[in-house]
Amino acid sequence: MHHNQSGRSMVEMLGVLAIIGVLSIGAISGYSTAMERYKLNKYADNYNYFFNELLTHKDGMISHDTVNQTQLNGVINKLGLAVDFDYDYYYFYDNLGGYFSVYTRSSRLVMDYHLENRSAAEAGEYSFHTAVCKNMVMNVLKPLHEAIIAVKLYRTGDEGFGDFAFQGDSVCTAGTNCLYSVTLQQADNFCAQCLSNQWCIISISF
Repeated sequence: MHHNQSGRSMVEMLGVLAIIGVLSIGAISGYSTAMERYKLNKYADNYNYFFNELLTHKDGMISHDTVNQTQLNGVINKLGLAVDFDYDYYYFYDNLGGYFSVYTRSSRLVMDYHLENRSAAEAGEYSFHTAVCKNMVMNVLKPLHEAIIAVKLYRTGDEGFGDFAFQGDSVCTAGTNCLYSVTLQQADNFCAQCLSNQWCIISISF
């Protein structure tokens, strides 16, 4: 009797360990998903705050455009408009490895946002995070459809250099991809234009 009881206890123990293992894997997976969602939400919040601040100072910045392309990173940093980003003069860096510069071009305010990951770019490689790109389009740029003139995607090479675009309300017409009505599928198609052997930039003009 005593031997049989020990056998059952061992089986039960193995069963409990198996259950704990399954639950642990589920918990780790759930934690990773939650952290990814948190980072993407923080990313969107940081950019939403930044664009609102940028638009508040838009007219003053454009008035200083004397050469048709003036880099504004130093001015933006001095005004404290990009407090959620790291800064090294050439670029601002976000929490997910993306980086950008802001310019004036033809009396417009333009942000060139590099989709390649910062660490990969520093190594001379190209690595794109599609979820980040879609998050930028759907949760940051789409809500700004009234203020944005155009969102274009540029990559190296002749093919696809600025051909992929969403238009803001002021220039959106029938037959074009209007930013206010962009779908998740359209955003996915837009972001999929980045190729593994080319740099890729979203250029946003106001």
